Amino acid sequence: MHDQDRRCAWWASQFGTDPVNVRMGLHAVVAHDDEVGPDRVGLFVDRVRSPGWATVPSIPTGRPWRSFVADYVVEELTAEETFPLRLEVLRRGTPSRAVAFAEDDLPGTVHLGIRDGDGVVAVSTWIPSTWSSGPDLAEPAVQLRGMATAAHLQGRGLGGIVLDAGRIRAEGSAPVVWARARDTALVFYARHGFTIDGDGFVDEHTAIPHHLIIRRRR
Repeated sequence: MHDQDRRCAWWASQFGTDPVNVRMGLHAVVAHDDEVGPDRVGLFVDRVRSPGWATVPSIPTGRPWRSFVADYVVEELTAEETFPLRLEVLRRGTPSRAVAFAEDDLPGTVHLGIRDGDGVVAVSTWIPSTWSSGPDLAEPAVQLRGMATAAHLQGRGLGGIVLDAGRIRAEGSAPVVWARARDTALVFYARHGFTIDGDGFVDEHTAIPHHLIIRRRR
């Protein structure tokens, strides 16, 4: 049993719940060190026991949001810190070299990523939005944009870690997460619970085939 599994099992025994619930809570935790105290774990366990567990509130510490998952730390970035990877990964071989999004500095927009040493090796941007689920019916939603992982680290799970951490955080404020996904990434998103919505299209900025994808809070 790995150290994290043992820790989850121990906390579960203290709160009379399944270790999976503790793991879900720790995955969503707003944490700033490796030591998670009983007050925090108790809060997470209480939340994951209820249908609205994804609404785990932030614990005010005055420090940036972080999620500790496996050996990586997903943390808030500035928009500018996402630009190099957006250019390297998302604009390679495309007509556009623009890396800034109009929504980068809107209230509520959050940029999340993973650092490796002094560099940023995975990025994502989460934008308050709406999702049209029918005529005249718009739901609160969060749009995911700018998912990118450094080329030399692709295939090692960093993208999934950033995606899951950001999605869990987003689901605390909206029931829907959606994105304009490249067709080459559709299998990746399907593994993380997203489904395709509608017909495909060619993105005007990249000239690459895309589909809309969506995941509803469960």
